[in-house]
Amino acid sequence: VKMERSRENVWIRRPRSRLLHLATAITVQILLHRGDAEVVFAAVIPHGDFAYDPSLIDGKNGSVAVHDAAVVAGKRVAAARPDLIVLITPHGLALDNDFAVFTNSNGSGFALIGQDLHNTSFPSYKVPLSVALDPTEAAAIVAAAGGPARNTTGLLGWADSEPIPLRWGEVVPLSFLREVVAPTNGRPTATVVVVSVPLRRYKNDVAMIPELLALGRNLGHHFAASRRRVAVVVSADLAHTHLASGPYGFSNSAEPFDMACGRWAITLNGSALLVEAAALVDRALSCGFTGMVMLHGLLTSLQEVAEQVQFTPDLLTNEHPTYYGMLVATFTAKA
Repeated sequence: VKMERSRENVWIRRPRSRLLHLATAITVQILLHRGDAEVVFAAVIPHGDFAYDPSLIDGKNGSVAVHDAAVVAGKRVAAARPDLIVLITPHGLALDNDFAVFTNSNGSGFALIGQDLHNTSFPSYKVPLSVALDPTEAAAIVAAAGGPARNTTGLLGWADSEPIPLRWGEVVPLSFLREVVAPTNGRPTATVVVVSVPLRRYKNDVAMIPELLALGRNLGHHFAASRRRVAVVVSADLAHTHLASGPYGFSNSAEPFDMACGRWAITLNGSALLVEAAALVDRALSCGFTGMVMLHGLLTSLQEVAEQVQFTPDLLTNEHPTYYGMLVATFTAKA
């Protein structure tokens, strides 16, 4: 939300009809049981200020519904008892071309809540968070993704002598998972791997669709073969152009883009995301689009390895409290 600069106003969009057949899953929950009771859980959780603190706008315009839905999603993650959280973020430390997988042992930082008001007189406040990362699993994810040859690179800060920085794109969604990643009392029950989407998403996110789907499939196959209990969380907000008074102005593509994402979440219809939303995102301006497409590839791969799995969708909310939209939904897989 905060770092969508002017270059985001220049986008390349070429929806491709050949993607229509890739049908399947923005906050998404999947429980997949195979063999030794392996569990895979995924979620798309907003990172906007108003998801964390709806009181910033007096709880108006659906902001409380978004917050409450994110809380529910966090509880469902905890109920799945994952021992690994994989967070896909559009706003972390990012490389120009490659997906960056954080390989430090720890991550620490804060979300500066209140910046989305774009009001210099408001006293923003910090929400701190420190989590245990998982260098071994991060390296395995880089390998499963194909490594530098497939535009995926490990990112290590300061020879692992200090935590790698986290900001709002990671801290806000992970704050709803504190019970498993940073409990007040006791040890965390899950480590975290952060996957940061490259900066080329600003101009080329639709052109990246085949690559994003392939990356999601590779990760899905990797997790399906893993004995870990994995929760995949996509940090995502929707269209940023709902209001003329907002920092990116108004676009009549904002509402239909958010609705297309909602249809994807309700029906698991890939064309809603890969065709309908893709045709609008250049004007709607969504930082979460690439992460959702990657998740779609992941869900598709899970169906490939377990053909009898059916997904039961639960769209918790789809709102735009201010200039940007936020959606929370869950999907449960049943064999």
